[in-house]
Amino acid sequence: MNVFSSITKKIIFILFLLTILSGCSNKMEIDRINFPVALGIDFDEKNNEIKIYAQLLSTATTSTDGEQQASKTYMVLEGHGTTLLDAMADITSQGSQNLSWKHITVVVITDKMAKHGIIDELDLLSRFQQVHLNSYLIVTKEDLKELLESKPKIETSMAAPLAGIRLLSKQSSQIKPITLRDFIMAYLSGGMDPVIPEVSIIKDAEETTDKSKEKEIGLDYTKLGICKDDKLVGFLDDDETKGAVLIYGMEDISRITIPPSKEGKEDEFTIRSIHSIPEIIPNMHKNTPSITLKLNIYYTIAQINTSTKVDTKKTDSLNKQVESYVKKNVEATFKKTQKELSSDIFGFGDKIYRKYPDYWLKHKDNWNNIFQKIDIKVQVKANLNNTGQTLNSLKYTHDKE
Repeated sequence: MNVFSSITKKIIFILFLLTILSGCSNKMEIDRINFPVALGIDFDEKNNEIKIYAQLLSTATTSTDGEQQASKTYMVLEGHGTTLLDAMADITSQGSQNLSWKHITVVVITDKMAKHGIIDELDLLSRFQQVHLNSYLIVTKEDLKELLESKPKIETSMAAPLAGIRLLSKQSSQIKPITLRDFIMAYLSGGMDPVIPEVSIIKDAEETTDKSKEKEIGLDYTKLGICKDDKLVGFLDDDETKGAVLIYGMEDISRITIPPSKEGKEDEFTIRSIHSIPEIIPNMHKNTPSITLKLNIYYTIAQINTSTKVDTKKTDSLNKQVESYVKKNVEATFKKTQKELSSDIFGFGDKIYRKYPDYWLKHKDNWNNIFQKIDIKVQVKANLNNTGQTLNSLKYTHDKE
């Protein structure tokens, strides 16, 4: 009797467990799934709707004379709808296979979409469990279909070089990688406006006319898109973007060429391995806020053509030349963002809030007007690293001998 009772209890317990186990009603067979790796979002002004492009990886092969050859490694699907969710559903309904958005590495939006405002789209993506918030966000003036359908010169699909912006940021002084999370956090902060790096297509002077060949393109990141809240309001040019990257504070910035001084007394030279350490200091005088930016620049010399010996005196001169150039770029960046675009992309509002919370709570609704008039002082200190290494140019060494 006890044995029968024990078996009965076990059966009842197992049956109970079965009622709480998850089923497989939403299972997807791996060979019936397509994986978009890049998502492009555009705004159709004529029809007032969202248009999207999803670049999918393809593993299809073709057989020729008994040998298997890989066909085009990717394809681009198009969808449209009143909202981003409708557009994504439209793409899903086009094929017989399921779509899994878990491999999205980059989201590219057009400047039209960005000017319209993107917070509704980011709200959806932030709630959509298949899309990771560490995916990169990029803006472009190019045709999205052309961008995503083109073949990059090195990689197999466009998603790889687009998502490679993090690596490129270590090779260029004009790139600041931004993720979906970065944009959302800046938008929600209340005291900082978001930025988006711009990607453009490098036009090939010897573009092929053979339509049977895939169009190969290069990508260029040279500008930074500036937003007010969630809307794109303008772009920084090349030099202003360099200034912005230095203000944000980044390590191992690739290189910057320092032009000769106005008097022509100093030679042009190139610096590299740049480490920018900013300190943004909010101040308050008679209930009027101001900002002091202290910028420490550490660098090494990549190339120098001077015929002068690089001694302590020359090192001081080089440092002053770097300081002058950086200060000029930084001040131009502030002028563009503050006076022309009225966008607080460096988080001065956040700094004011943390140091003077009472002032911020009283004036945060009027911060846009206050920000445009706030006084900003820039102090730059340049430091040449590795002065024990060989710094003299070959020209100087040759002339000396």
